[in-house]
Amino acid sequence: MNREAFERLVGETAYHLTTPEAILPELERQTLYHTEPRREALEGLADALARAFAGSLGEAERLLAGLASQYREQPLCHYYLFAVQRQAGDVAAAKKSLGHLGRIDPGDPMVDLLHLHFAGQPIPGITEELRLANIRKLASTPFLKNPYQLAVGAIFEEIRDLEQARVLDVGVGSGAQMVELLGLLQREPHRLRRLDIVGVDFVQQFLETAGRNILARAQELAGRVTVSYRPVQGRIEALDGAALRAITSDGPLDAANASIALHEVPGEAKWVALQNLRALAPGRFVLVEWNYCLENVLPETGAEFLFNVRRVVAAMVAVLRERYPVVEARDVVRGWLSQAGGQLTCPALQRQECFLDAASWKALLEASGFALRPPDPNLLKYVERPDRAGTGPEPWYLAAYQDQRAAPITLLEGVPG
Repeated sequence: MNREAFERLVGETAYHLTTPEAILPELERQTLYHTEPRREALEGLADALARAFAGSLGEAERLLAGLASQYREQPLCHYYLFAVQRQAGDVAAAKKSLGHLGRIDPGDPMVDLLHLHFAGQPIPGITEELRLANIRKLASTPFLKNPYQLAVGAIFEEIRDLEQARVLDVGVGSGAQMVELLGLLQREPHRLRRLDIVGVDFVQQFLETAGRNILARAQELAGRVTVSYRPVQGRIEALDGAALRAITSDGPLDAANASIALHEVPGEAKWVALQNLRALAPGRFVLVEWNYCLENVLPETGAEFLFNVRRVVAAMVAVLRERYPVVEARDVVRGWLSQAGGQLTCPALQRQECFLDAASWKALLEASGFALRPPDPNLLKYVERPDRAGTGPEPWYLAAYQDQRAAPITLLEGVPG
């Protein structure tokens, strides 16, 4: 799959909101990004954005300018007026709208980063330590805890009736999910007597940490289940034939897990990553990923891209503010947007975090030789917050986390076709 074919696939499958009725609920969720959520003007905003997404930028700008004048304290009016003006190429007007947004909501990290961009100043990066701390905050909430636990539950169900099993974890990180799998082997009935875990990550330190954590937890299963751990350094999309053959040299994989990992693979390389996973022929492949289109086929200056960014950061802030002050929640957003020199402002092809809609993941899985397997709703028993997960409107995925009927993270399952 070349670049052109990848862009065509995403264009055909990405979820584009085209009607005010579809946009309005998204705007309602986006109000939670702000310290004082304001609901006024949302219907007018939805109508204006529907026109902008249909290509009527002039008409949309006229409507948004009227809304921004009438509702001077509604941050979303000024944010989307900025977005449309920027896409239309009116940089001076866009800067003016951004300035007003900064005055009524001075803590908005997106505004800060955009101001730096317009001033020609570099976006300050964050340390790896802070990035991991931010991930831990999200992972302590059902926003990430549910997806991780759901994936582990799916892997457990695949291997629980086997006596020996081999499991691959892509982007093993600290090994947290494999540690959770060992926890299920302690708590739940099963027939397993040996578990071989293969962890793939491109960071050597992560592989070492994962090994220590997995083997430490394995001690609690001593005498019941023998556990081995094999690290493989590299990116799944960059592994060559020899590396792939080495992974299966000790036997076939019964299951493979990639949870919140493959979005970091840019563009058409996602197809290569999935092809490599298909070549490994796991009995069951569990994919948990973001359900937004932030793929690098969308230009950074487009109003739709900025809308999709706002959807993601609003979802992050909404769940974090249940446990943390909103200022701290938005600091996590600032850290995420600061990665790779500023994901909000860098050229699209340099974007690091490349989210895809669930339908695009489905199409890529099928193009890579996987057949989709409808996930079993009974897997939802493994999540910590069942009220934040559920079956989706489509039979081929589970909503690993959902809020007000939106599913920002989904689980898909594939078997070798």
